[in-house]
Formats: sequence, C-alpha cells, structure tokens
Amino acid sequence: MPAQDFQDLSGQVIKNVIDMNTRTERQLVQLLVDEADPELVAASPLAAGLQGPQTPEHALQQNDVDDLLASMGF
Repeated sequence: MPAQDFQDLSGQVIKNVIDMNTRTERQLVQLLVDEADPELVAASPLAAGLQGPQTPEHALQQNDVDDLLASMGF
C-alpha cells in the first residue's frame, strides 16, 4: 500500500508540473505574439500553422540526442 500511495502522489506532482509548464508556455507564446512586430508575424512560416510531422531526414538521430544529454550531465 505505501508503494501505491507514493506512486499516486508522484503522479499527481508530475501532472501538476506538466500543467504548470503548459500554462507557462501558452503565456510566453501569447506574450511573444502580443509584443511582436505585426509584419514579422505575418511573414513567419508559423503564422500559417504547423507544417505537418517531422520527416526522417530532418529528425535528430539518437546519437545526437545522446550527445546532447551527455553534455548536460545525464
């Protein structure tokens, strides 16, 4: 039972952190949009929305990710 309680509490903390990060990200994006030069926003490729899924030729390779994580001490 204690292990299940710990898992439940950990899950709640993780969910709260993810929710907080999501709200913060939305607020930062809104701040950038509100303060951006309208001409730059209109010319941005992101103004038209997402451009679809990432294609394999543009994706990071696992070695790149491993090197990045290693450089951060993971």
